[in-house]
Amino acid sequence: MCECKTEIEAKLVARLQEQEPEATKIDLKIGGYVFLFGDSVIMKPALQIEGVFYLPTKAGGLKAKKIKQSMIASYCPFCGEKLSTESNNEH
Repeated sequence: MCECKTEIEAKLVARLQEQEPEATKIDLKIGGYVFLFGDSVIMKPALQIEGVFYLPTKAGGLKAKKIKQSMIASYCPFCGEKLSTESNNEH
């Protein structure tokens, strides 16, 4: 798997240090990644999906139902490299 997430986080920390030279203990992480468990644990970029829809009730009204899911990316959003479909770190 590519190292884009790690590399970009390091660049963002370096840029922040340039802008704020007195800053210490910088902890910066790019969100939008999920861990997948299988033969090994891998991390893949994912889009968070949130929504609401309405279903009819027996009383004739509508009841809200919320959904929250993740959609896993097949390609790195930074370099475009195809990500493995296997549960290991190889492509």
